[in-house]
Amino acid sequence: MTEMPLTLQKTYHRMGFFNVPVSHERFFGQDGEVIRIDFGGQHTEGSINRRCNLNHTPRIMGYVPLRDWLQKHYASGDTLTVTIRNPNHIVIG
Repeated sequence: MTEMPLTLQKTYHRMGFFNVPVSHERFFGQDGEVIRIDFGGQHTEGSINRRCNLNHTPRIMGYVPLRDWLQKHYASGDTLTVTIRNPNHIVIG
């Protein structure tokens, strides 16, 4: 397992996704793969998008469930910890 700090940028907080920094991109699966995202005692299936960033680092799409949880429990600018359990399973919080 690896941990990664995540600062909630305004867009991440508003839209329910986040970009993975280059320093941690190797720990994530390939473009289009499903990723399990655990947060606050619940989970959702998201996706890994490596096409949206020019350097092909992953964007983790958590969609509405992640967005709603982030907005309920955190503010834009807060820093969270993302625990990477395997390339297709993360825990946020």
